[in-house]
Amino acid sequence: MRTTLSLILLIFLLGCNEAEIAEGQSPNDVDNNQPIVKPEPTPAPGTTPPPGNTPRGILKIGILGDLNGSLGDPNYASTVKSGMGHILSSGFDIIIGTGDFTSGEDYKKKFPPSRFKEMWNSFEAKILNPIKAKGIPFAPSPGNHDASIDRERGYYKDFWEDKELGVTMVSTEAYPFYYSFLYKGVFFISLDNVRTYSLRDRTVNGVTQRDWVKNQLNSNEARSAVARIAYGHVPLYPVLSKRKHSSNGRGKYYAFLGNEQQGKRSNSLEQIFKDGDLSLAVFGHSHAYYPGVVHHNNEALEDSLRILSMPCLGHGNRYLDQRTSARSARGYGSVLIDLETGHVTLDAHGSDGKKVDKTGLPEQIKPYSHLSIRRHDLVKKELGE
Repeated sequence: MRTTLSLILLIFLLGCNEAEIAEGQSPNDVDNNQPIVKPEPTPAPGTTPPPGNTPRGILKIGILGDLNGSLGDPNYASTVKSGMGHILSSGFDIIIGTGDFTSGEDYKKKFPPSRFKEMWNSFEAKILNPIKAKGIPFAPSPGNHDASIDRERGYYKDFWEDKELGVTMVSTEAYPFYYSFLYKGVFFISLDNVRTYSLRDRTVNGVTQRDWVKNQLNSNEARSAVARIAYGHVPLYPVLSKRKHSSNGRGKYYAFLGNEQQGKRSNSLEQIFKDGDLSLAVFGHSHAYYPGVVHHNNEALEDSLRILSMPCLGHGNRYLDQRTSARSARGYGSVLIDLETGHVTLDAHGSDGKKVDKTGLPEQIKPYSHLSIRRHDLVKKELGE
């Protein structure tokens, strides 16, 4: 009887000891003087992991913008509906927006406030709510059709100011017009660049947006991030066909931030980006897809600024420089970030979900004699990334 009780007690103790062994360890691996290290729980989809627990692998970023149609129209084109279906099924970790979510920019004041409410309600129902229902964070930046006029900036602010984005906010003094945040080890800057020539430079708390960008890229959060991405609406450089999109010095070809280019001023946005080791700048407004590297003459290729010119998902797709036989596809962007190396891969998909073939794009675009915008995938090969 005593022998039976001793055997039962021994089995019980062995069972308890075995239960305390962490998964993947043998009993001989356990040091009784050290705490058991258990695996970290996997964060729920669409959430930001706590600092110090940055996941490794690939971060998949979806990008959409330029959804607008005719002025004042609350409806969206069939390409927007089709594209949204593919965006929602693509497994993006986060989606960022490059503006023109509505069809505003009512300089002639044709429409009553109810029309703007109708447009934003349509955006919420058809675009934002389906993204949120998937548990995917969405972080917007304004476009000229959303917020270039003071009256419409009020509607933009009213819509976004109480929205929860699902990211770790860093700087919110000027939210929702411009702000910064972290998501899974990547630092993001959302810009307020809705007008051409120069960055909108209103002062908030005594700091201009240009200096704010510099401060953000010099922050501990940005410096310790695996990659840094800035995104907004009006681009730094033209990528469109000058022959197709200009007339008498005017036209969509000229809708870019010419005063923010490197060398135009001592504190240019491009120079701030490069000094702050920006990984990628994403722009809408041109309605033409081009993944590029802005390479100045006599500059090391690895020091050049990487840009993504976004296609539109709504109306108005345009012609790229040196490729005037066909318009750019209407669609959305996709950026993959290697969370070990910080290397980026730039793609776009048509509204039908098919990836745009980069080999059909120009190998380079040369808007000026002193620089070229070289195709990003070719530069990656040259640099061995």
